[in-house]
Amino acid sequence: MFYLYKNEPAININSSKYPGIEDKINELAKIHPEWKFEVLYTTLDFNTAVEAEYNYSSKRGNLVYTPTYKGDWIAPNPYVSGVWASASYNGIAYFMDPRNFLNEKDIFQFIDLSDYASSGVTLEAIKYQVEGTFLQNYAEDVRNACKNANINPYYVIARLFQEQGAKGSSTINMDGKDGKRYYNPFNIGAEVGNDYQTALNRAKRDGWDTMAKGIEGGIRILKSYYIDKKQNTLYLNKFDVNPASGGGFYNHQYMQNLSAAYSEARILQSAYVDTNVLDNEIKFIIPVYENMPKTVSIKPTGQNAIQYNNENINCNDRVKVKTNDGSGVNVRSGAGTSYGIVRTVSENTTGTRIVTGKYNSNGYWWDEVIFDDGTRGFVATNYLVKIN
Repeated sequence: MFYLYKNEPAININSSKYPGIEDKINELAKIHPEWKFEVLYTTLDFNTAVEAEYNYSSKRGNLVYTPTYKGDWIAPNPYVSGVWASASYNGIAYFMDPRNFLNEKDIFQFIDLSDYASSGVTLEAIKYQVEGTFLQNYAEDVRNACKNANINPYYVIARLFQEQGAKGSSTINMDGKDGKRYYNPFNIGAEVGNDYQTALNRAKRDGWDTMAKGIEGGIRILKSYYIDKKQNTLYLNKFDVNPASGGGFYNHQYMQNLSAAYSEARILQSAYVDTNVLDNEIKFIIPVYENMPKTVSIKPTGQNAIQYNNENINCNDRVKVKTNDGSGVNVRSGAGTSYGIVRTVSENTTGTRIVTGKYNSNGYWWDEVIFDDGTRGFVATNYLVKIN
């Protein structure tokens, strides 16, 4: 496809249009000269793609695990299902911006998964990876299914651990209420909030009444539904942005978990390290977008935050102006009366206090505040009252 540009061992790309890509990849190529890189020109505008992912499926297409991703990782008025909630626009932008992950570990989001041979895998290596896990007795089943499908076994193992953890979940061995047990190790068809029943329904439909059948069936689906459709990296499994995949954009993704490609990549990379094949000839496919920001997309802080002039501002309390006599208060350009007055705000004017610490000026404390009308400046702390 003309969307792919190839130049081994590293790349040559228009850095004015795609800032930060070439330098990071060439650094990796120096460290790992056997690695190969391709650039996938998605032809999509970056902000348009982020906005589409943000709104996809009524904000249910990209969810974050709220015990880990809090505050500004979560969208305003999110869809919530248990411990999962809609991801914020900035959270999605962070995970979609490939420049955030062009390092030795996170680059494995972009590894070409459609190649069994380049993984350097052996049965002994698979046994090493699955020892002490729910896959311990199924190493040969994994190896045979991956070899037949020409798919990277480390990817399959990482996907299974992502879905099940090391010990497995309830969807590994399910009672079909028909005298049979059913197995859905990849959680194919499972829906957040109704995981068990939807996973069981799919396993019964496809006849996965042994673990080996569940493994083989899941790999077959990964192969036909994703790898063969040019969604052949962890990143492209998650974000449907390859023009060559067909069927439009954004609507064909493996899972709702926004950080899935990131966490799976780390499992995958550790497998290459543990089995001493990190310096094999490995191919990576790096997506780029039109109108990419000049700097990389900001990682949310996990604290409460608001956006001000396209900047993520970490915030703390909601506050209102309170004086003893009901008069107005001066908002200044700096912490202290020597700074100019930005404007004067009246009693009970509300705003948000920025998390930057308090400022002391001549014995008086000041806070930086963004008021609800957009005014940003410094107010003496004794004129502010915390509100809900």
